[in-house]
Amino acid sequence: MGLATTLERLIRETYSQSRVSTVGGVKVIIKNYSSPYSIKWYFITTAFFTYPYVADPKKRLSRELDFLLTNWKGFSTPKVIDFDLDEPSLTREFLEGREPEAEDMKLLGRGLREIHDRGVVMGDTKVENFLISEERLYVIDAEQSTSSDSSELKAWDLLVLFLFTAYKYFNDLDQFERGVQLFVDAYQPTSDVSKLVFSAKNAFLLAFMPILHGRAVQRILNS
Repeated sequence: MGLATTLERLIRETYSQSRVSTVGGVKVIIKNYSSPYSIKWYFITTAFFTYPYVADPKKRLSRELDFLLTNWKGFSTPKVIDFDLDEPSLTREFLEGREPEAEDMKLLGRGLREIHDRGVVMGDTKVENFLISEERLYVIDAEQSTSSDSSELKAWDLLVLFLFTAYKYFNDLDQFERGVQLFVDAYQPTSDVSKLVFSAKNAFLLAFMPILHGRAVQRILNS
């Protein structure tokens, strides 16, 4: 392991909200909503007005609990073991798995469609908030999820996912297009949602989208 990789790992472990621990000989994830890492939400809530992000640790814990304790059908969530509302933290099961790849985007499409159809939006749909375990999709981070049927917020969820996937496949446009196509085929966005992905209200976030990847998304959504 190189020095740069080691330093990156140490920084991530120091400032991450979540850490792996052992309770009674069993691996668990303990998430601290007041960790230094959570300061990012104070910047995000002031920079992005399109989505109702919250920075308050207790509100983020409450949103995540609501999501994790919902009985979802087409995907799973980690089991909640314990939580503390006073010192906002959550203990959940540890899951072995991998980050979704392009070929898994169909699962994400079906999962996000179920979430939206049940009147919930996520706000933070970056790929690392999902996990593939034993070929099943898990949503492992939902602290910004909230109830809404807004087409604009559904489109925001799609845009965030496409943006982070674009950087995951920054040097592999073919794989990116394949993943987006699989996602769209499974999600089946309405024409309103498709149009709103590239709405002027999303201009600030769209500015970070690589040009070729953005054009690919537009072409797929318009086809």
